[in-house]
Amino acid sequence: MVKTDEEMARKLRERLETELIPKLQNQKISLRTVVAVDVIALVDRQIAKGETDLDGEWEKLRTHVKDHPEALHLVTELKSAIDKYDLEIRTKSREAEADEEGMRKAANGIIRSAIMAKLKKLRDSDREEDAKAAEDAKAAEGAKALPAGEDPAKS
Repeated sequence: MVKTDEEMARKLRERLETELIPKLQNQKISLRTVVAVDVIALVDRQIAKGETDLDGEWEKLRTHVKDHPEALHLVTELKSAIDKYDLEIRTKSREAEADEEGMRKAANGIIRSAIMAKLKKLRDSDREEDAKAAEDAKAAEGAKALPAGEDPAKS
């Protein structure tokens, strides 16, 4: 059986909320993941389904990230871009008498993929930073363990 975009989005959100998010200990990664899940849900509703009047939900998301200026800026920019794209789809489908539903599904898939790719890139970057920090901490511990004046390269 082929799942609809709505079913796939719901299952993705459920899986992230029940399996991934609780396991995340890094607050930065956890916040990014929660924001990504919320944005994907809003995009699915506004772009894929053409729902309107989602300003209150975007505002809740902005309130959730208000203490994180970069995230707040990103959410604000995303909302503006999604609103603009939604208007373009509505306008172009009317002007060209095109298949609005088909346009929405295609656009939603592209946006969802872009969000997931960005989240993966940020996660990979965080992992590299964490590995470097662990390596630096280990090197610092090793330097503390050497007697004063001893060259670590000679040990």
